[in-house]
Amino acid sequence: MSNPNNNKNFNDEALKINRTLKKENDTLRMYLREVCENADEDIPHYSRTKHFNAALKTAMGYLNKE
Repeated sequence: MSNPNNNKNFNDEALKINRTLKKENDTLRMYLREVCENADEDIPHYSRTKHFNAALKTAMGYLNKE
């Protein structure tokens, strides 16, 4: 990331934004994991569509790549 305005506080601002985004991302990952785990436990396999299974598999793959 370049400093287009030669702002002395650019790096501090960028770090603050990165920390905020990481915190938000971690929160979203936590909620996604909770939804996936609950869906996996609550919805019987015979009631799931192929689209649901694909979305759940994709989401769990994303969460497990940490």
